[in-house]
Amino acid sequence: MSLIFQPAIPDTLIRTFAILAAGIAAAHGQFTLFSSDFDGNTGAHVFTKDTDNTSGSSTLGVTWNSHASVTGLTGLTAISTGDSGTLGGFARTQGGTGAFADGNNVFLSRNLNQDTNRTTSRRGFSLGFTLGDTWDLGTLTVLSGHTNNSATQDQSYSSDLVFTLSGGSLASPVSSSVRENYGTGSTYHTVPFDLAGTTLGPGSYTLSVYQTNMTEGGAYAIFDGITLEGNNGAPLPPAIASFTASKTYVTAGGSVALSWQTEGADSLAISPAPGDVTASSADGDGTAQVTVEGTTTYTLTANGPGGSSTRTVEVASGPPRPNLVVFLADDYGPQDIAVPFCLDSGGNPVGYNFNAFYQTPHLEALAANGMRFTSAYAQSVCSPTRCGLMTGRNSARHAVTDWVGGGGAGSPANWRTTGINGSDETLPKLLKAGGYRTIHIGKAHFSNAATPVTDLGFDVNVAGFHWGHPHSGYIGSPAYGGMPGMQDYDGSIFLTRALGIEANKALDSAVAEGRPFFLNMSFYATHAPFTTNPDATGDYSAGISAGHRAFATMTEGMDLAIGAIRQKLVDLGVAENTLIVFLGDNGSDSPAVTVDGLPSGTFGDYPLRGKKGSKWEGGCRVPMIAAWAAPDPSNPFQQALPIPANSVETDIVTSWDVPVTLLAASGLPAAPGFGEDGHDLSGYLAATPGFHRPQEITVHYPHVHRSNYFSWIRQENLKLIYNYQSNTHQLYDLAADPTESNDLAAARPETVTRLARRLARDLAATWGERGPLIPTVATTAPNGNVVSIPDNPSVDSDDDGLADVLEDPDLDGLVDSGETDPDNDNTDGDATNDGDETRTGTDPLDATSFFRATPAAVAGSLLISWPSKPGALYRIESSAVMDASPWDEVADDVPAGAGNATTYDLGSPAGNDRMFYRIVIK
Repeated sequence: MSLIFQPAIPDTLIRTFAILAAGIAAAHGQFTLFSSDFDGNTGAHVFTKDTDNTSGSSTLGVTWNSHASVTGLTGLTAISTGDSGTLGGFARTQGGTGAFADGNNVFLSRNLNQDTNRTTSRRGFSLGFTLGDTWDLGTLTVLSGHTNNSATQDQSYSSDLVFTLSGGSLASPVSSSVRENYGTGSTYHTVPFDLAGTTLGPGSYTLSVYQTNMTEGGAYAIFDGITLEGNNGAPLPPAIASFTASKTYVTAGGSVALSWQTEGADSLAISPAPGDVTASSADGDGTAQVTVEGTTTYTLTANGPGGSSTRTVEVASGPPRPNLVVFLADDYGPQDIAVPFCLDSGGNPVGYNFNAFYQTPHLEALAANGMRFTSAYAQSVCSPTRCGLMTGRNSARHAVTDWVGGGGAGSPANWRTTGINGSDETLPKLLKAGGYRTIHIGKAHFSNAATPVTDLGFDVNVAGFHWGHPHSGYIGSPAYGGMPGMQDYDGSIFLTRALGIEANKALDSAVAEGRPFFLNMSFYATHAPFTTNPDATGDYSAGISAGHRAFATMTEGMDLAIGAIRQKLVDLGVAENTLIVFLGDNGSDSPAVTVDGLPSGTFGDYPLRGKKGSKWEGGCRVPMIAAWAAPDPSNPFQQALPIPANSVETDIVTSWDVPVTLLAASGLPAAPGFGEDGHDLSGYLAATPGFHRPQEITVHYPHVHRSNYFSWIRQENLKLIYNYQSNTHQLYDLAADPTESNDLAAARPETVTRLARRLARDLAATWGERGPLIPTVATTAPNGNVVSIPDNPSVDSDDDGLADVLEDPDLDGLVDSGETDPDNDNTDGDATNDGDETRTGTDPLDATSFFRATPAAVAGSLLISWPSKPGALYRIESSAVMDASPWDEVADDVPAGAGNATTYDLGSPAGNDRMFYRIVIK
C-alpha cells in the first residue's frame, strides 16, 4: 500500500491522494476501482532540453492497481490538440532550470501557450476500462500541475482541469472542470471531483483528463496520478477514521494514550499489547494506555464482514532532548543590528552609528541572555551557506558554490548547479531519526524545483522552495506568489509576520505531540526587494535613502517575529528547554553599505569593508548569537551548556559549525557524509576554560559576483585573498587593519607564500566527489592550478637552502610526486635537510639516501669518501673530541669529484689515538 501526497506543504495540510491497494476501502467508505501514480511508466520519450513543438510518445504504459471487477485497463493516450493538431506527447524528463518531470510522473511535451487560442488547447490523456458489474461512483482524484520552461520560470500559471467520462451505460458523457491556480515554479495540486449520483453499469468506458485555457506564459501540463473510487454493493471493510497517540515521543517507560475511531468493525485489536480492545470500545471508539519501552509502531486492526482495515501510529522513545531553533536572516551583516559586533582596540564590542540606527530589542535581549560571536563567518552568498547549515560542510565539499540558479560565465563546469538533494546527509534527517519533529519555515534555496524541502529531512515545510527571494513581493500577493503552505494568506500582511504565525502553529503541533523539535526559521527578510514593513514603528528618517529606510523596517519586522516566537516558546512551557542560534546567511545587502569600500556619510564610522558577494569582510562576516530561549540555571540542558549571559567570544567560528554544534547538543550521533568541516562549539557555550576552535577558515567562491572568482583564508588575524582571474594575492592583518585598507602582500612575501600554500592544501583536502571546483575564466596561473603560489625565488619558507619555487615548481601549493615540501626542511626525515641533500647529490625524498662519510685505510693513509655532486665545495674539519668548539680546519674549498662521490686523502693520522672528522657542504 502506498500513499501519494501533495509535496512541499505542512503535514497538517497534507491531503491523502489515494490508497493504492485493490479491494481496500478508503476511510470514507468507497472501494478503489482503479488507481495509478504513474510510477514505472514506460515508453515515454526522454528529453534533455526544453521541448516546445517537439513530439513525444503518443501512448504510455503505466502500472495500475484495480478492483477485480475492472478489466481492460489500457495505458494512457496523449491528448494534445490546438493549432498544431496532435503535435506533442508524453515525456519523462525536461532539462534546464524548469526541470520537474521524471520517471515517476509524466508531462505533455508541447507547451500549451504555443497555441494561438489557449481556450481551445488541450493537454492531457485518455484511458479505457471495462466494468463487469454495477458501480455507484464516488470520487475521481487527479494529481495535476505545471512545469515551466527555462525562459519563464517566474511566471505564475493557472488553467482549467477538465474530465469527461463516456461510454458503457451512460446515456451522455459526464464532465466537470475546475480552475486551478498553480502559482510559479513546478507545483502539483490534488484535485478531487465529486461523482456521487453517477452509476456505471457493465460495459466499456473512456475517461479523458486534460488542462486547457492556461494563463499566458510558457508551461507544460504535468500529471502524477489518477484514482477512481466508488461502491459496487459488496460489504465494505470497516472504516478507521483515526488512530492517534496522545504523545509521539516519550522517555523509556513512559505512558501514552492510544485513541481510535472506527465504523463497521466486529472486532478491534492493537499490536503489540494491549491486544484485543473490542470490549473497551464504545460504538467502535475507544482509548487505551500503553507503556512504551522503546520506539514502537502500534497497529490497529479492524475486522468486519467486508474484510479488515489497518492503521498505524509510531511512538518514538528516547531520552529527554533539547529543542533547537535556528533564526536565519537573509543578506544580514553585523552592521544591520542594534547589538554591537565590532570591537574596539581593547577587544570589547563597541557601538557604531549603524547599531544606533536599527531597532532590534528582541535580538538585544537574546544577546543579553547568551553569547555573541564577533568573528562569525558564512559564505558570501546564500545557497552555499544554507547547504552548509544542512550538511556541516563548506562549499568546496558540498559543491554548491553559488546560489542555486546562479553561476554564469567562467564558473566551474562541475559545480552543483541544482543544489543538494535527498542523497545528502543532513541535520534534519539525523534529528528526525532521533525522534525530533523537524520544521522548516521560510526561505529554503537549498535546491532547484526538482527537490522538495521535505526530501532533506523536514517533516514540515512552509514557504520553502527554489526561490531565493519573494519574487511576488513581501505584501499584496495571494500566497506570496504561490509559496507552499501559504495558501491561507491573501497577501494583506507582511510576509515576515505571516512566517512567524506559521512557525508558532508548527510549534503548537510539535509540543502537543510531546516531541523535541528543530525549527529552521529562515526569514526572507532582509533580501531585496526592499519593502516598507508596516509592522515597524521605529524612526528611520536618518536613513540614507528610501531603500535604506525600508530595509530598516524589514529588520525591525524580523526582530518582532523573533520576539513573537520566543514568547510562544514561553507560553508553551518549553523555553527553558530550547537552544536558539541566530545568524545571517552572508554579508549585508543594506543600501547603506558599499560594494567595494566602506560606508560613508553618517554611517562612515563602521569598520567593515564591502557587502554581500564581495571578498571583503563585509561579504562573509555575519552576526551570530547563541542563547537559551529562557535562562534557567536549574534546567539540566542548561547545566550541560551554561551559556554565560551577555558574553562575547572573539574566536573565529563559522556557519557550518552550527549544525555540528546542534547535533552534539541533541545527544545524537553524526553519520558519514555529515559535518566534516564543522566544529562543535559546545566548548564556548559551556564556558570551558582554554577551549578554542581551530583558528583557520577557508572560503571558496569561483564565480562572478560583486567580487569575481576568489578564495580566501583567514588564519588567526591574517587574511589572504587569492584572485583567480588576475592570479594575484592580497594580505591583510585584520587586528591592525579591520577595514582591509593596507595590503601587506608586497611587504610580507613569505607570509603570502605560506598562506597561499595553506589555502591550496585546505581546498585540496576538502574537495568532495565532484573534485576541484576551478573557475573556467582565463588566468595567467599555471594550467590546472586551483590556487597558485607566488613565483618568488627569494622565499625559502623552511630555510633549507631551497627556494619554495624550486620545491614546488608547478606552484600549485601541493606536495606532488617528486616534490619536496617547502614547509618541511627535511622531507624524508633522514636528518639532512632538503637543500643540503639536493646540493650534495643525495635524494631528499629517500630516507635511505643520506649524506655519510666512509673512512678507509690504504697504504698507511686514511681516505675519506662521501656522496657529492659536481660543482659543490666542501670543508673538512677535525677534532679530538666530539663536542669541541670550534673544530680545526683540515682543508677548505675541496671540490666535488667528477662523479657522484668525492674522496680525500687525510694522510697518516699522528699524535692522537682517536680523531673525529666531519665534512661540511659550503
